Amino acid sequence: MDNVEKKSLLCQTIATAGLIQQLAETNFLNSDYYRSLTFDGLGTDGKILKGILNQSGIGNPATMLMYLYGLLVMPKELFKTNSQVDGVLKDTTNQFLSSCAVVLESTYQSDNPAFNYYRHLRNAVSHALYSFESPNNTSYTIFCDENSRTAERCKFRVNTEDMGILLSKIQYKLIELYNEL
Repeated sequence: MDNVEKKSLLCQTIATAGLIQQLAETNFLNSDYYRSLTFDGLGTDGKILKGILNQSGIGNPATMLMYLYGLLVMPKELFKTNSQVDGVLKDTTNQFLSSCAVVLESTYQSDNPAFNYYRHLRNAVSHALYSFESPNNTSYTIFCDENSRTAERCKFRVNTEDMGILLSKIQYKLIELYNEL
C-alpha cells in the first residue's frame, strides 16, 4: 500500500470517528430521520439493530474500542517507518493517562521507572483484553496486557469519560500530523 492509500485510510478513520461523535452529541437516535430508518439492506430484521442501538446508544463501550483501534493501533501499523506517528501517539497517550489512570498490577520489567500506557493500551485493544466495571455508578474500563513468552502481565483502570478525552486528544494530534505524512 502506498503512502497516499495509507493517508486516505487514516483520514477516513478520523472522519468516521468524528461523524459518530457528532451523531452522539446531536442526539441522533431521537431524530425523526433515525426513526424512519429500516436497516433493510443488512439482511436482518432492522428492529433488532434499532433495539440494540436504542439500548446501548451511540457512545457505547464498543464504539470506544473501535475508536481506540482506529486511532491508536491502525496508525502505528500503517506508518511503521514513521517514528513521528509513533512518537505523537505515545507521548499523547502516556502524558494523559499518567495523570488519570490507575495501575492495578504490573510485572513488566520494562515499566520501571515509568509505566508505558501507550504500549499496554495498544496491546490490550489489539488482543481484546479489556473489561468494564461501574462501582458507585462510575464507569471504568480495565485494560490488560499479557506476554505469554515472558509471563509478564499488567492491568490498569481508566475512567471511561477520561478515555473519551484521550480519544479527542489523539484525534486532534493525528489531524495536525496528517499533512506532514
